[in-house]
Amino acid sequence: MLSRNMTKNVHFFIESHLSQWGKENLIAMDGTLGNGYDLEFLNNQKAISTIYGFDIQAQALENSKTRIGETEKCIYYIQDSHHHLECYIEGEIDLALFNLGYLPGADKSIVTRVDTTLEAIEKTIGKLSNGGMMVVMTYPGHEEGSREHEAVKDYLSGLHKKNLSILQLNVNNVIKPCPNCFLIINQLYKI
Repeated sequence: MLSRNMTKNVHFFIESHLSQWGKENLIAMDGTLGNGYDLEFLNNQKAISTIYGFDIQAQALENSKTRIGETEKCIYYIQDSHHHLECYIEGEIDLALFNLGYLPGADKSIVTRVDTTLEAIEKTIGKLSNGGMMVVMTYPGHEEGSREHEAVKDYLSGLHKKNLSILQLNVNNVIKPCPNCFLIINQLYKI
């Protein structure tokens, strides 16, 4: 069920997509590890076998490792920018999640940036498997986040590819800017 909490909405859409897709041994990517909440969610999805987690901050990797602890999944913790994903992921990506902005509870001057974010999104779309899904959460409530949100929205709006379904979800009845969710699904042919 949809809610005002955008993270809950994202997780709902991912779980729904995975259950309808029915594919197993999926390769997932967390483009921004942060405090590990999305990684924990991905780790709990039975269909996912391998996860690549990116963050430029060592603290984010440590936070995520602590949150996950021992797991049977293959998780790669990568201290690098998500726009270098091709250096670490050779094949296709079935599910990618970008929760943009800054690391909650850390230095708010260290944020995701328009140029590297757009490069990472473009590369990820190029690696999406047939039926693969990418989710991008933007946060227009701070200066760089607002620029990043507009750039992501403009970039995705300009992708006129028949194989891509691109949806935007946000909560309109709020006073200050809230997170926005972009869902991108690659459907080269009927699954």
